[in-house]
Amino acid sequence: MPFELTIERLVYGGDGIARDADGRTVFVPGVAAGERVSVEIVEEKPNFARARLVEILEPSSSRRVAPCPHFGVCGGCQVQYLDYAEQARVKAEFVREALTRVGRIAWETPIPIVTADEWGYRNRVQFKFAPDGDSAKVGFYVAGSNDLREVESCPLLVPPLDAALAKLKADGQPFRSKTLDLACGDGDAVVASDDRFGLPVGAVSRRIGDFTYRHDAKCFFQVNRFLAEALVQEAVPDNLAGGRTAVDLYAGVGLFTLPLARRFDRVHAVEEAPSSGKFALENLSANRIENVTYAARSCERWLREAGLKLAGKVDFLLVDPPRAGLTNAVRAGVAELKPRRLTYVSCDPTTLARDAKFFIEKGYRLETVTALDLFPQTFHVETVATFSLG
Repeated sequence: MPFELTIERLVYGGDGIARDADGRTVFVPGVAAGERVSVEIVEEKPNFARARLVEILEPSSSRRVAPCPHFGVCGGCQVQYLDYAEQARVKAEFVREALTRVGRIAWETPIPIVTADEWGYRNRVQFKFAPDGDSAKVGFYVAGSNDLREVESCPLLVPPLDAALAKLKADGQPFRSKTLDLACGDGDAVVASDDRFGLPVGAVSRRIGDFTYRHDAKCFFQVNRFLAEALVQEAVPDNLAGGRTAVDLYAGVGLFTLPLARRFDRVHAVEEAPSSGKFALENLSANRIENVTYAARSCERWLREAGLKLAGKVDFLLVDPPRAGLTNAVRAGVAELKPRRLTYVSCDPTTLARDAKFFIEKGYRLETVTALDLFPQTFHVETVATFSLG
């Protein structure tokens, strides 16, 4: 039976949150803060419920018609129905809410959010395939399933990747694989993860700030072509004081390692993934950087092995972990290392808040928090937080 709610705010994940007549928390997707809506319960838990949107009774002024015809089905976007200014506002609040709720950190300072063009920003993509007679359907999975939704175009992709999608569909590809990864670099060069679809395989190059980086279609690399340089500037700013020793954990292909090498006498870079490590070494050589010690191992193992030698001697440490954040072992290892300054680059505000709480309890002071909207139209947000010891 439908009933009415007023949406209080959006929370990380993209759902709106409201209270029913009994004070129970109800999560509703597809809504905006302040809207009065009609909903129907689809799932009940002891302390909360989930509902589907039935009707918008009083729409928000920030609501718009989602520009993409596949919105709500393909699974890639969650907040495309909000104008971009509202998307940016709520993402900054996602970070603040996580710090408060998860980290128990009363961060009252405004959280700036760095934005750029909301469309045509993705320079990496993974297309999904499904058999369709003698050929294959190409698209993305429907939200929450492995059912494929064919798409004609994706407005998030840089034009060369969108053109590659059109070519794959026009060529009527036979079904050879469930996925295909593509990456786009400078000069609109496009490479694929394998040659089974007739696309070139290899590496692309991207100039970011003073450095050129190479990576392939399978390597992790920041997807937003407009904000990669802004992210590096937030994490390793021009005014960052240098010193003798810096550490870059989860270093990837060296996005932060290279600028750190300009500011510190010695940089220890740690990356477990062999594909990223291969390109990290290439990027160090190509950019003529010789003061980096590269460790091809897990951060946990490196901290166990190097922690005693470097404890108390690290001027600066940067972490850029996956969405799950730091493991217990990495958190403990960093704390034992006692870096004087710590920068945390996060793609998940909840795990950032959890880890920030740990470091604050170990004597660190949270200095700055900046959000970057690397993923417009989605609920995801990048955050750079800086800490100092003592």
